[in-house]
Amino acid sequence: MPSAQVSSYTAHVGRLGELGTDRLLILRHHVIVEGSTPVETTSEIFFADRFGDSAAGFNTVGAADAVRAHLPVADFALWIDLLRNEAPVYVHWTIGDEPGTPERDGIIHLATGPEPTGEGPADYSR
Repeated sequence: MPSAQVSSYTAHVGRLGELGTDRLLILRHHVIVEGSTPVETTSEIFFADRFGDSAAGFNTVGAADAVRAHLPVADFALWIDLLRNEAPVYVHWTIGDEPGTPERDGIIHLATGPEPTGEGPADYSR
């Protein structure tokens, strides 16, 4: 399962007429490969209502250095929240048996890096 540390992101939001809402996150990241120099690449994560009704459906298309995913629009808020509020952030994904082919059971997720304990808001209740 490839892993990459996200260095920046671009968010796009819109509406495509009768097709409904549309969201896109473009993640710039460095793939983590032990023993090699990290290379910066991009992954595209599409969030839309219409994918559930189409032949494409929700899926991932994974490669060794990037991933493209189509996810439900309801998931966008969770992804953007992690990207806005956490550091470091990593994206992980699977590569199917046939790279470049959409997979309905592919995996993609964001994860934070090691987090220090107790970093929440200060307690002024004393």
